[in-house]
Amino acid sequence: GFDALFLFFDDPADPGVAIAQACQQEKKVHIQLVDDATRAEWLSCSLWPQLKDTVEINNMSRQQLNCELAARRAEAMGIEWILHIDVDELLDLPTAISRTGHSTSSPVARHFGCIPPEVQYLAYLNHEAVVEKVGEVEDYFEEVSLFRQPSRSAGRVWIFWCCGPSCNRAGGCRRADRETPPTTSWHEDVA
Repeated sequence: GFDALFLFFDDPADPGVAIAQACQQEKKVHIQLVDDATRAEWLSCSLWPQLKDTVEINNMSRQQLNCELAARRAEAMGIEWILHIDVDELLDLPTAISRTGHSTSSPVARHFGCIPPEVQYLAYLNHEAVVEKVGEVEDYFEEVSLFRQPSRSAGRVWIFWCCGPSCNRAGGCRRADRETPPTTSWHEDVA
């Protein structure tokens, strides 16, 4: 599985904080309440100059800054890849089963282990949930049954430069030129 989980909460009263705290005994769960100290740390982020005017009104601005902070922490821990997904997203990787019926290795380790070293960034086409009711959704995986599919996937999950959940090598998140696509293209059919 994953080596660490970095969770950022804008609201300290969010019910997810208690759930995350219950999982902290694993020592893999790292909780960050977005407070004055976090906001001060944002000032050192490479994206701060571009996002500073929208950070209070746009949660995606905060997500980008928090992702950069998480990448710094991951790199300091020796973690090679950082995956950014929202609470309503799930990364589903196939599991290889041996002849004995047991998993041959972690799907996460197998997936990231086969990525060529020159590839620095991955993006995943996703099936985006379309909420069919008014109000808050408590469990996206139980309550939502309608999904918008990416038009370019042709029934498969492809990894390439696009919008959606994304992955960076942890050391590569400091670059401020995210508008420039990587020079190496790579894809894998994980369906």
